[in-house]
Amino acid sequence: MLPCERCRNPVPSGVGGFQITRHLLRTAEIPRAGLGSMLGRREQAARIPEGAVVSTHFAQRTYAPVDAADKLSCRPDFAIALYPGHLWAHEDEDHGTRDETDLSLRPDISVRPDQPPTFLLQAEDDHVDGVEQSLAYYVALEKAGVPTEMHLYAQGGHAFGLRTSKLPIAQWPRLVETWLGTIGVVDAALTH
Repeated sequence: MLPCERCRNPVPSGVGGFQITRHLLRTAEIPRAGLGSMLGRREQAARIPEGAVVSTHFAQRTYAPVDAADKLSCRPDFAIALYPGHLWAHEDEDHGTRDETDLSLRPDISVRPDQPPTFLLQAEDDHVDGVEQSLAYYVALEKAGVPTEMHLYAQGGHAFGLRTSKLPIAQWPRLVETWLGTIGVVDAALTH
C-alpha cells in the first residue's frame, strides 16, 4: 500500500490509478517510499485501451483532490502504445461483412488536439488485436493534429514485449528512445 492519504481512498478506475501515479511521481512521493520499481511494472502493464483512455481523458480528475499535487495536470507528457487493442470501431463486427477501410475509433475514445505526443507500434501479423487498431488510432491522432509516430512490422505477433528475437520488431526500444529525444523528453544526445 502506498504511504499517502490519496491512496487510502478507493480509486474508481484504472484512469484514476494513473492520475494518482502521475501526481506521486511529480511530487516525489514514490521515490521517497522506495516504490519506483513497482511503479515501472505497473506502467509497463498498462494496455490500450486503458493507455488510450489515460491519454484522452486527462481533463477531468477521477478522484477527489487531497493536496497541492492534485492541482497539477493529469495530462501525460507522452504516450506509447504497443500492440494496442479495442480502439477500432468495427473490431467486433463479422469479419466477412465489416468495412475494413473505415478506420473510425470506438465512440468512447475521443481524440483531442491537446493529447500528448504518441508513439504507436504493432506487428501486422498480430492476430489478437489486428493492425486496424493502430491504424484507426493513428488516423484519429493525425486528424486532431497530435504529434504521432507509428511503426508497423510485418512480423512479431501479439505481446512481443522485450523478448529477444531476430525479427526487426525487437529493436523497438531503441526507436522509442530516439523518439523520446526528438520530442524533448530525454536529451537527444543520450539516445545515440
